[in-house]
Amino acid sequence: MKKNLKYYLSLVYPIELVQIPDDEGGGFSVSIPQLGRHAFIADGSTVEEALANLQSLKTDFFKRMLAEGIDIPEPIAEEEPEEFSGKFLVRLPKDLHKELVYKARRNGSSLNQYLQYVITLGCASSTIRESLESYGINPKD
Repeated sequence: MKKNLKYYLSLVYPIELVQIPDDEGGGFSVSIPQLGRHAFIADGSTVEEALANLQSLKTDFFKRMLAEGIDIPEPIAEEEPEEFSGKFLVRLPKDLHKELVYKARRNGSSLNQYLQYVITLGCASSTIRESLESYGINPKD
């Protein structure tokens, strides 16, 4: 099959659906994490509206990407879900451990809470950078 707009729109990408709390406006948010959770995201009052908005956004993005010669990643087959405990052990140099403890204290949080914050911030930055790079944008420019 020719890899044109019709081909890419026929691919089934896993989506992520999140209900937006009423105090934040309500409705639903949907995204395609494999294409960039922060780039391929839409919302709507209902699940159906959010999905329709995502499809429209996906169509617009794919048209632009094809016109600019940007590769469109195809869906990645997801493996069976693994069970994760949420715990892991990390060994650090003593100086880094000390610095992290001090930063956590200045932040008014425990070391565990501070590390969760730092890791989350790093993952979000990485995802945004990958999304920009997928559009041929160098984040350092």
